[in-house]
Amino acid sequence: MDIPPGLREQNRALCGLQGDVAWVRLNRIDASHMIDASLADELRAVWSWLSDEPRVPTVVVTGVGPEIFSLGQEADRRGEDLAFTPRRNGVRQRIVAAVNGSVAREGFALLAEADVVIAARNARFSTPTLPTGTMATGGHPAWLSAIDWSTPVPAEAARAAGLVDEVVDLASLKEVARVASSTHPV
Repeated sequence: MDIPPGLREQNRALCGLQGDVAWVRLNRIDASHMIDASLADELRAVWSWLSDEPRVPTVVVTGVGPEIFSLGQEADRRGEDLAFTPRRNGVRQRIVAAVNGSVAREGFALLAEADVVIAARNARFSTPTLPTGTMATGGHPAWLSAIDWSTPVPAEAARAAGLVDEVVDLASLKEVARVASSTHPV
């Protein structure tokens, strides 16, 4: 099995395979992995391929680099529905979020759709309000009201609130996410 040629040529939503696990890496490190129209388009292309690919049972979503997972949508796109998340685009596979750094605003949408959230100890979580559409499956998760997300929340506090399943050292994040892609209880 191989990644389709069009996806291999993308430069903002990098997609690779390790065995039967798809690794999707946000690659706008110079812009804090903020979602703009181009990144949203590339993510939708990845999700479209995965939604029709039964040989890939798990997707790991992460950011390139050690400091930022995603700070949400670009300021000029806030409030706009870019439909960039996997579940909204038909992905039914197991989703593991490997949170390598800070998450804010619409970045929470990727976490809300994940079955498992593994965070590096350096990760911080904050959002003044949860963006519209974050709860793709509806409902109100307990973690949403368990803590004040308007100021940066450390990874351990996010775990205690129920948003994060496991907190690990940054150096082991990728390996723990790989293992979680098949063994972590959902």
